[in-house]
Amino acid sequence: MRTIKSRAGRPPRWQRFREEQTASLRDSVERYRRFFENIPDICYAIDSRWRLVMANQAMASVTAKSFRSLIGTPLPVAFPGIEESELFDVYRRVMEDRRARQVTVRTLFPDSPPGVFEVRVYPVRGGIMCIARDVTTLRQVEQNLRALLESQDLILSSIPEFIWSARFRGEEEYPLYYSPGVEQVTGYTPREMQALRDRWRELIPPEDLPDIEAALRRAREGHRVWIEHRIVRRDGEVRWVHDSITPSVEEDGSIRLDGVVSDVTERKQLEEQLHRYTDRLEDLVAERTAELATEKEQSEVILNNIADGVVLMDQGGRVVMANPVARNWLENLKPDEDRERLRRSLQEMAADPEGRSEEIVELEGLSLQAHPSLLYRNGETMVVITLHDVTRLRELDRLKTEFVSMASHELRAPVTAIKLHLNLLRHGIPGKRERYLAQLEEQVDRLTRLVENLLDLTRLDRQVVPFAPEPVDLGSLAAEVVAGFKDMAREHGLALRVEPCPHLPAVHADALQIRQVIANLLSNAMNYTPAGGEVLIWLERDDGTVSLWVRDTGIGIPEEDLPHIFKRFFRASNAARQSRSGTGLGLAIVKEIVDLHSGTIEVESTLGAGTTFRVMLPIAA
Repeated sequence: MRTIKSRAGRPPRWQRFREEQTASLRDSVERYRRFFENIPDICYAIDSRWRLVMANQAMASVTAKSFRSLIGTPLPVAFPGIEESELFDVYRRVMEDRRARQVTVRTLFPDSPPGVFEVRVYPVRGGIMCIARDVTTLRQVEQNLRALLESQDLILSSIPEFIWSARFRGEEEYPLYYSPGVEQVTGYTPREMQALRDRWRELIPPEDLPDIEAALRRAREGHRVWIEHRIVRRDGEVRWVHDSITPSVEEDGSIRLDGVVSDVTERKQLEEQLHRYTDRLEDLVAERTAELATEKEQSEVILNNIADGVVLMDQGGRVVMANPVARNWLENLKPDEDRERLRRSLQEMAADPEGRSEEIVELEGLSLQAHPSLLYRNGETMVVITLHDVTRLRELDRLKTEFVSMASHELRAPVTAIKLHLNLLRHGIPGKRERYLAQLEEQVDRLTRLVENLLDLTRLDRQVVPFAPEPVDLGSLAAEVVAGFKDMAREHGLALRVEPCPHLPAVHADALQIRQVIANLLSNAMNYTPAGGEVLIWLERDDGTVSLWVRDTGIGIPEEDLPHIFKRFFRASNAARQSRSGTGLGLAIVKEIVDLHSGTIEVESTLGAGTTFRVMLPIAA
């Protein structure tokens, strides 16, 4: 290019402005390239001549070929046989009618490892853009979760998704079931949804109905179907949902459909943002300078508002850039030892990013999944490390494992005993019938307590427990509960006493719930106190509260177990070793109820000598 100079020997102002704008555009394109290459989804673009024109780092996980060497190569040449695939047919349709489509496939390319991929194909200028997400693990988790939900319907209300079932005889449709989560997604209760029958279609925008009807027809033909569509909630808000539909044939020949519905509004919004971002960026490239400032601002907004932390480091371990989430962890994390441990982990990962592809950094109360990616900028090798908070996921996994372990044990023992006593009732000694019935009733009571505990926790989680606080005489209430435990105490060979404390003020509480607190503490004390021991209850007035004390002379709780005693499914190690029955839910329910009353519960214990619980409730105004 010939350089034009002014009389002063410098390029004219318009030429300098053009050079500045060209450099700014290059920087913008480089930022887009970094963003494009480091997002976790598999992204690639195909032009109208079926050439691969753009792909990100994630594509390396689904093809054995060097995808960078394939840029500019027609897909049929790079991947022989791809034209016969279902996905290529979707490419053709989007290329022809310029309408975005989504498809779920088992493989992306002929040499890809098998799995399950959700692929969204969008028309763009000069071709199509494809965004693929590996949902193999998600599909397996859905399958496992569905099996668990079928056998443990009690936990359905604690998850954000909902399950529905319907039976079809010809064109007649009969709704069978909606799980409690339907209210969170739609605003309608399960009973209201049942009452709608086939009028649930009134909740669907008219333009989405044809796709839903087609999906239902395909499901009734025996195919597993996934569909995403919009719904209109009771309050008028429009939300996106993902519905996974599984068909089965009933004994009477009717078709049963079971669906799992998840609210995916946030994901769809993010996809739409990404789509709009790509379109805007293409306009920027075509127009050179017109929307450059807007693009920069939007990139910063995305980086500053995502939930994950993003850190840019050189290989010497120096932090070049950190978004607000990552900066907060690096500067404000407590205790100081955790903050230093996080910094050291990031520095070690930056020094060897290829040897440490991903790791979990365990901190106090926080688990971060760190993933490094190499970035080459101006001849210098940089490392982009994304930090994803997986604390909740790991806690949910732990709770699931503990629940399955507890449920399998607590259900197996009474079920086995029930089967045994039913057999004895049929074939045993007639004179022992009453004894068998009593033992059978005991096992049924044990199952009932487990179910009631799970229901109580579910109601507390959903905050649907009836709560009607009023002035309550805690002393009288405690005496009533203790009276109901007298027979149990005699059977266990225990002394059960209540020390009177007259003239106590009333507490502000729900009598039914506090009755359950006292009953759970008494049951716990008797269960872990050997014959000949004592369980004592007394009350005291404190500053603004009334304290209820429950003390036993039982086996006690190991000191290292005390911080965890109110956690769900947790059982003290000595109780588990002695094979004493229990679900680990009773004290968790007590803690939830006391917290609901703005009260406090404390525990002291000496191993082998007994345990004392103290419940403090506010005095009624």
